[in-house]
Amino acid sequence: MFYKSIIRSLLDFGLILYGQASRTELKKLVTFSNKCLRRIIGALPSTPITALSAEVCEPPLPVRLSKLAVNKIINLHHSGSFLLAKIAALTEAFLTEKHWLKNNSPPIVSAFLAVTPDIHSVHKSNISPTLKLDYPRATTSLTTIYLRDYSEYPPQIVNELFMADITTAVPGSQLIFTDGSLLEGQVGCAIYDPSAKVEKMFSLPSQASIFTAEMYALVCALEYIATLKGTRFAVVSDSMSSIKQLERFHPNSKCDYLVTRIVNIVCTLRHRHIQTAFCWCRGHCGIKGNDKVDQLAKRATTAGQYQDIKLPKTDAKRTLNKRLVEWRNWYNSGTAGNFYKSLHPELRSIPWFATSKFG
Repeated sequence: MFYKSIIRSLLDFGLILYGQASRTELKKLVTFSNKCLRRIIGALPSTPITALSAEVCEPPLPVRLSKLAVNKIINLHHSGSFLLAKIAALTEAFLTEKHWLKNNSPPIVSAFLAVTPDIHSVHKSNISPTLKLDYPRATTSLTTIYLRDYSEYPPQIVNELFMADITTAVPGSQLIFTDGSLLEGQVGCAIYDPSAKVEKMFSLPSQASIFTAEMYALVCALEYIATLKGTRFAVVSDSMSSIKQLERFHPNSKCDYLVTRIVNIVCTLRHRHIQTAFCWCRGHCGIKGNDKVDQLAKRATTAGQYQDIKLPKTDAKRTLNKRLVEWRNWYNSGTAGNFYKSLHPELRSIPWFATSKFG
């Protein structure tokens, strides 16, 4: 606790600035950090650094440096900070001026170059999306329903059970099924209206996450509902995380702009006396509508109508996963600690003692 709150926080705070120091100077900090970690877990001085790093789930300092710098660039872009223009100017100077030929690349410049190809697709907002809503909309409660797990029932009766549950939960509602898909680096989503036999497929930027695809499918479903004449609708999704996100919405929510976009559309529909409910139904259980929209979403990754949407900054932070790949490669390529790696071939996300109670 002391290491994370005091020592590591101080190292992280200045890492972007001192990260271009000479390797000799940086090595002193790496050695100091490793000594702290050895003391914390009681490791012997002979314990290989790769094993030490894996045991405490702490990436080596150079990887942390790269990860923090990328994170900083993404946050600056998302908030529209003026500092991003200064970093861009510094990057241009680094690439064109002779002064930098004999100097190490500043970490913030390396990060800027790494994320520049994708960063312009990130949604910009200098305030929380919920603060852009007026009070009635910010305090809106969305209707969410969780249907039973139909995988526990015989396939012959799951569709009858599903319709019976829907009739009870949202009587008289027209069903709209939604789904998102991520296949071979391509992203798409789809909606399906079984009563009107309407199918809509959309392809999304390849940087989008599956969560964003699921959320955008809900947006598309609501926009489709706005064109219909009915007054009661149920949007069915197999994405538990999406429905949970809507259920947890409140004025202080830390949510992305797609959630507030959904809230805005729902409120607009309510003003027109159109009621919408969001239903979770486990996928791949034999529900005809779910299976149909699942197929459409997969096709949408390559054949859907392209939607050049702005992505939440959480999607841009997928770039950070590349830094964790660097850690994994460093862990696997080291010659020391082979016995430890034979016992723990994969890096953990949290240390084994994270949930332990001491004393």
